[in-house]
Amino acid sequence: MTKKRLLALLLTLLLCASAAPVLAEEEVPTIGIAISDAINVEDFETNTMTLMLEEACGVDLTFDVYPSTDYNSKINMMISAGGSELPDVVFVDPSDAELLSWIESGVLLPITEYCYDETLAPNLHAAMERTGVDILQQITMYDGEIYGIPKFNQTYNSEYGEKAWYNMEWLEQLGMSAPTTADELYELLVKVKETDLNGNGVHDEIGMVGTFGNGYEGWFNYCMTPFVYTGGNNYLTVKDGVVGLAYTTEEWKEGIKFIRKLFEEGLIPQEILTQDGNQYLAMLNSAEPTTMMFFYTSPSRVNAANTWRDAYEAVTPLNGPDGKPISKYAPSVPNNGSFFITRNCENPEAAFRVGDMMVSEYFSIVTRWGEEGVDWDYVENVEGADEWVAWVDGFDLLITVYDDATFWSSGEIQNRSWMQKGPYIREYGIANGRAKDPETVSIFDTHTSEADNLYQIEAYRPDEVIPKLIYNADEIDVVADVQTTLNDFVREWTANFMAGNMDIDENWDAFQEELKNIGVDEYLEIVQTVYDRMYK
Repeated sequence: MTKKRLLALLLTLLLCASAAPVLAEEEVPTIGIAISDAINVEDFETNTMTLMLEEACGVDLTFDVYPSTDYNSKINMMISAGGSELPDVVFVDPSDAELLSWIESGVLLPITEYCYDETLAPNLHAAMERTGVDILQQITMYDGEIYGIPKFNQTYNSEYGEKAWYNMEWLEQLGMSAPTTADELYELLVKVKETDLNGNGVHDEIGMVGTFGNGYEGWFNYCMTPFVYTGGNNYLTVKDGVVGLAYTTEEWKEGIKFIRKLFEEGLIPQEILTQDGNQYLAMLNSAEPTTMMFFYTSPSRVNAANTWRDAYEAVTPLNGPDGKPISKYAPSVPNNGSFFITRNCENPEAAFRVGDMMVSEYFSIVTRWGEEGVDWDYVENVEGADEWVAWVDGFDLLITVYDDATFWSSGEIQNRSWMQKGPYIREYGIANGRAKDPETVSIFDTHTSEADNLYQIEAYRPDEVIPKLIYNADEIDVVADVQTTLNDFVREWTANFMAGNMDIDENWDAFQEELKNIGVDEYLEIVQTVYDRMYK
């Protein structure tokens, strides 16, 4: 039996189990959905994915489509007006503050009982098995209730978003290996500065590139690794269940002094501290290769037109203080919800069945890659595909995607998928198990796949991390204010320390004192409380 036929059978069984006795046609519940528009979706009412969901769940779906440009504002306005105009379900990805205010307003129905009922939520529970993650724990709000069915995409590629990409041809030319310590990194950067690696007769080689505060801070976290882990959100750390901040430690000071040395000796460009993302990309994509290393999830920051992109391969990151290689790590986590049932819904159980069906493996594939048999297929249904290779080595072949660039990125209008509107849950094995004809695999693909495997299999991450934190209304008011002020202050002073405008030894006590004045102790107390509430 093919997976397509098996799916049809499973959907029929689920429908019979959840909707018995069978409803007469006139009794089919109508579920209204608020959704933002999508320029490449022709019509949500007649979309193939809509028709499949309606058949699977025994419902009629209707849509209130609003402009995506101010969609969240529109939803907020309706809620502020009392929520009477809201349909049964809202597809939206709210900020933490927005979701808290909606909960406090009473417009959202708790769906906790539905979520824990394996009969009503078979796909949600199957998703927890597929991902190996306690998703319900990750979406439970401060009051112990669940309000939304989430988006959740496990991905090797983005969990390590700051892999170290080295020009391996240059490294071989220098007769050196990738460094593992701060001293070895310093020695390598000196060699890069002294050597005409690109052979143009000019010493224009750059040790590393990036920004500070503009999205490309991998260089900073990489250089700090031997001293203290700085890859946590807002520089948060956790050890033995105790939350801390990297910039309150002596190790932070020593790391900044090391980076100051690199700037002072011209081993990394001073522009890193002031340039924006576009300037960073221009520096990386100079007319001829000038950069030894950069940091990103893949080599894609180097333009494909630059033939020397293929020289970049991911290397093991520097050792942390305990001697273990460490890179910035952001575990895949579900958002707090993208499918919310409102108090106006007359049949919340039927509405919930739709959300649960959407997070099945099948519909989670459809919403991303389109219609089976048109945009993608299971490998077993494609002649010869079982001899192809997985996107990431070591994963079982699952699907093959035909023309993702046209489907997803071209802007071409289609009517087969919702293009990831609403919830979905995809485990590692879906994207990693995409089958590719080995004759079409590029060097770029190979290097990216090898990097994903290297960092995941070797687990280049701290022993403890904070996956996500869910605050209550009082907590988020304090955190939002203090956290922003702390981040701005730390970035400003740290940039001055690294640039040599301020001496970190002379100003360290003043730096720590101002952190206390801003409210660092209260901030850490709140973060610890929330961490304990969620993970202990």
